[in-house]
Amino acid sequence: MKTGYLFPRRFKSIGFIAFVSGLTLWIMVQRDLLDPLFSNFSNPHFIKVITLTLSFIGFLFGYYTSMFSREKIEDEYIQSLRLNSFQFGVLLQVLFLVATFLFIAIIPGAEPGNAEAFILIFITALVIQWLSTVLHFNIRLILSKQTSNEE
Repeated sequence: MKTGYLFPRRFKSIGFIAFVSGLTLWIMVQRDLLDPLFSNFSNPHFIKVITLTLSFIGFLFGYYTSMFSREKIEDEYIQSLRLNSFQFGVLLQVLFLVATFLFIAIIPGAEPGNAEAFILIFITALVIQWLSTVLHFNIRLILSKQTSNEE
């Protein structure tokens, strides 16, 4: 069966490592947990921006390689599960955006006053979609393997 544009199976574990480490590093930098380390450099802001960029690229690389790597058995069920997981992620993303904008519109004083808040909302929406797609796919895959092993 033709599987389209999928990475070889060995990229799945590499992708998970890059996915988790990129996301962890990005969160740590956003929370200013690494500022003491950055202060040792002559231009700490530049180092922080480079670290954020590289960690987000690592996160994206990990997401795509873990999500779009072949499984041991690549069949119609796996393709259906990929599509189902992607649809689940998009549904959560839309629900998040609708709830956020309703909150901004309904609650007085809740509107963000700058563009950075909207950028954060959209980045959060992207991350919600990506995380939920990967988690949904892998949890459903593990559960289906467990039920097939029990039979």
